[in-house]
Amino acid sequence: MNSQVDIGLAGLGVMGENLALNLQKNGWSIALFNRHEEKVQEFLKQHNDPSFTPCTTPEEFCKKLKTPRKILLTVKSGPAVDEMIHLFIPHLEKGDVIIDGGNSDYRHTTRRCHFLEEHGIHYVGLGISGGMEGAQNGASLMAGCTLESWELVKDILFSIAAKKENGEICCMRAGTDGAGHFLKMVHNGIEYAEMQLIAETYALLKHLLRWTPPQLQALYKKWNQTELNSYLLEITADIFSKTEPDGSFTIDKILDAAKQKGTGQWSVQSALEIGTPVPSLAQAVFARQLSSMKEERQRASEILDEVPVSSGNSYHNSFADSIRMAYHASRISVYAQSFQMLKMGAKFYHWDEMQMEDIASIWQAGCIIRSEMLHDIRTAYKNDPALPNLLLSEHFHHTITEYQRDWRITAATGTLQGIPLPGITAALHYYDMIRSTDLPANLIQAQRDYFGYHGFERNDHPRGELFHLNP
Repeated sequence: MNSQVDIGLAGLGVMGENLALNLQKNGWSIALFNRHEEKVQEFLKQHNDPSFTPCTTPEEFCKKLKTPRKILLTVKSGPAVDEMIHLFIPHLEKGDVIIDGGNSDYRHTTRRCHFLEEHGIHYVGLGISGGMEGAQNGASLMAGCTLESWELVKDILFSIAAKKENGEICCMRAGTDGAGHFLKMVHNGIEYAEMQLIAETYALLKHLLRWTPPQLQALYKKWNQTELNSYLLEITADIFSKTEPDGSFTIDKILDAAKQKGTGQWSVQSALEIGTPVPSLAQAVFARQLSSMKEERQRASEILDEVPVSSGNSYHNSFADSIRMAYHASRISVYAQSFQMLKMGAKFYHWDEMQMEDIASIWQAGCIIRSEMLHDIRTAYKNDPALPNLLLSEHFHHTITEYQRDWRITAATGTLQGIPLPGITAALHYYDMIRSTDLPANLIQAQRDYFGYHGFERNDHPRGELFHLNP
């Protein structure tokens, strides 16, 4: 049997199908395999093209591939990835490559890299962002692998990645082993935080200004024509245009219970492990968890007192501009937190290739968080690769200085009116804490020493010297 197929794709879910079409469109021949064979047949009925070669067994699948073999896994993260790896190992040889294109936990990716190294097989943890559209037409790709592995797969990855208007390719090798999936995890944490911030602006506009879906659509569309431009704002405006058969708006029919798949939660857990604060990401995760407690919230609303919310007449429409500025300032804080986590993660795991300018660049097209702000972030790190924090860049410092008053007014107004704003307030609190030279942590340290004899440093002695309270 001749081995003539360029790459194998295992897993024909939504992402797998669209990645297969992307590969085919870019001139690659693809062997298709799925644990449930009927999925392959269903796909071929819709897309009958000689570029696709159906396979019914792992052995047949691997034999069809050119050597060194390249296999792209597009299966659900977790045990399914390990099961698929063990299906293929008996039919692979040293020098072959397995690419995990799912949303895997980067720690599992590192484990799998080391396991497959023992078999002489390359492993690439590939973070993919862009949803169905990106998978088919060009996504932002974040790879974690050795340089040797990268040389084997980069031509394929470059071909299916998103391209910016200037021709730059949104694909990078972020480092070894789990680096690519770590980068995708933080991307998803940012995505959670961005979505929470937009939802909070919606809550303020809906409950305080009493704006209708058509008004909201017009506003978000207008915002998206400014420096706030982003894919998430674009789809938000479109969502408010959707109607039901009876003419009512679909947004008003959707249950206020958000779900999650886990990557946002992983980002918060990882931040705790490497010791870097991401309060906005954490609050976005907690907000989704609280929203899913619909029955508990319903019962609590019948018992706990409600703060009377002022009528729309109490707030002039100009307050919408304060909300806009609060949203923009909060986003800056979110990215400051997230890029600090990326820097800390790169240092913690020795991923020296993970450069902040490059990350901002590959997120400018294809991915879910693509936005105008990423251009400014890239510029900030290009001008100063050692920038301690994005908040200290000239551009973002100037913006927050200009918007800070409205940021505080918006946060305070929502709080006084009983409208939960965990994302906006967490972003503001991060800003206030990082700029403070006098935090009450001295009292906490004194308390720790009082009950646990942990010791404390003094501000009139060199750092590192420990003292204790007098008994």
